[in-house]
Amino acid sequence: PRMNAREAVAPQALERARQVWERVLAVDPHHTAAATALAPIYARQEKWSRLITVLEIELAAAPDVAARLAKIAQIRQLCEQKLASCTLAFTWTLRAFELDPTSDALYGDVLRLANEPDQWREVAAVFEHQLAGALPDQVRLKLIRELARIASRRLGDPERARGYHRQVLALAPDDREAEQHLEELA
Repeated sequence: PRMNAREAVAPQALERARQVWERVLAVDPHHTAAATALAPIYARQEKWSRLITVLEIELAAAPDVAARLAKIAQIRQLCEQKLASCTLAFTWTLRAFELDPTSDALYGDVLRLANEPDQWREVAAVFEHQLAGALPDQVRLKLIRELARIASRRLGDPERARGYHRQVLALAPDDREAEQHLEELA
């Protein structure tokens, strides 16, 4: 198939634009307009690591939580799908969860992506931190139940698991599952 003149020039123009915007970023590493201009160029050139770098610049300038979550979602998708890095995807998913601890989707993704003992410790620390804030009771219970599972199954800490099951019972005195787990751990 023959290329028309426009298609032949496009890669050169794209490359020139990339070089210009990269010079802007070299002078001002937080230049949001340069990052925004480079994002589609890097995507087209399949330069995923560089794309993540400019998305991080846009993330830093995001005006609110919804915009930050949307930008992190883009980064998470690139990490998991284009870079095939579950570790990076996990890190970004945990960051997103910290912004929105009531999101069932983020909660599920955090648990899906955590694999290593260090990651489970990170999950436990983030969940603990979230419990210190204001959360609806159902979210609080869900996090405490998961903390009990993590302590028991992932971290091999039955004493900590017992403590979490006691917290569940304090919030939901009729929780048979928590009672049963407490008996099993006794």
